[in-house]
Amino acid sequence: METLPQELLDSIPPIIARTHLPRLLGGAIAYQTLCNYSVMGKGPVSFKIGKKVCYKKSDVIAWLESRMQSPSERA
Repeated sequence: METLPQELLDSIPPIIARTHLPRLLGGAIAYQTLCNYSVMGKGPVSFKIGKKVCYKKSDVIAWLESRMQSPSERA
């Protein structure tokens, strides 16, 4: 299995708002997709701070790693 780039791991803050995650991932996933995934139970574990939906860094990393495929799995 591939690993996430160290630059990405270093750039994720300890707590990240859902609105910021798409930008942090370079637009690889849309905000609305994260909303849909949350409803379906497919996204990272989330929690609320006030009205903002947020994620812990460790949950985002675990979710991203769970979605990664090795080169042989992509073929």
